[in-house]
Amino acid sequence: MFRRIALLLSLSLVFAFSASAQDSKADAYLGYQYTRQTYGPGTSFNMNGGVGQIAVYPTKWFGIVGEVSGNAVGNIHGFTGSGGTLYSYMGGARLSFRHGPLQPYVQGLFGAGQLDSTLQARLGASSSTAYAMAIGGGLDLKVAHHFAYRLIQGDYFLTRFTNPLNARFSQNNFRLSTGLVLRF
Repeated sequence: MFRRIALLLSLSLVFAFSASAQDSKADAYLGYQYTRQTYGPGTSFNMNGGVGQIAVYPTKWFGIVGEVSGNAVGNIHGFTGSGGTLYSYMGGARLSFRHGPLQPYVQGLFGAGQLDSTLQARLGASSSTAYAMAIGGGLDLKVAHHFAYRLIQGDYFLTRFTNPLNARFSQNNFRLSTGLVLRF
């Protein structure tokens, strides 16, 4: 009796996974990104750069997202040559409503942020790599079956770089992006 139940349960899982695999979709996003970085009191600056994401959807509404972004600043507070680059590498989950022309979503991404050596020295950070998190959402406009335009994506972007005294503290930032989405 136990074998029959186990076999029936196993077959149900196999058929459920194969059915969900037929519905699975993926998309790739490439876009422009603006980041407002707040490193500490009196040290806030604007950064511009790019972002790339790959999302896989095991179901119609749930996705798994991987993201890489890079943002640069040319000068901080008007000091020429005082800029640098901030990279982030994150992954997480997305909940999306993919029906109709306007398709909203929310997501939570977690990973690491990394300062290049120039920006690390300018800010006095004792570590170039730190925890990073982005919580937010966006709105895609479906243009064709395989193409969409990301009208906007907005995130609360948290980083935890160290200060010159080697103490970790939170940088509460935000970022906006827009760009093209390829769906397959």
